Amino acid sequence: MKRFVFPIVVLVLLSIGTYSALSPESGRLDADLSTHFAVADTAAVQKIRIADNNGRVAVVTRVPDHPLGLWTLNDRYPARKDATDLLLKTFKRISVRQPVRASAKEGALKMMASAGKRVDIFTKDSSTPFKTWFIGTP
Repeated sequence: MKRFVFPIVVLVLLSIGTYSALSPESGRLDADLSTHFAVADTAAVQKIRIADNNGRVAVVTRVPDHPLGLWTLNDRYPARKDATDLLLKTFKRISVRQPVRASAKEGALKMMASAGKRVDIFTKDSSTPFKTWFIGTP
């Protein structure tokens, strides 16, 4: 009896492996290259636009060619250096915590777009966002 246990276990494992390799991708996680959304070169970031669904918008803009790397808030107030440095560090270090299943991707995007904040990141000489993120929920 013991001679037959090992081949049966191997056969079962091979069957499970074959089934999972050939099954449809409906349950697989969506972990493609589009999930890599960190900003490698934060020195190229020139403008950050943060908006919520109530119409409130904050635009943080880098002062061109300033030796200290100053930023302005809504082209009116000087932005705190520690806050802008934290934003840029976050842009560089951000990573995916957990991929979303392909079947749940559309619902997750709708929820984040309706309840979260939209962050547009602009680089040098760009009128369209380099990256757009939807952050958080209520």
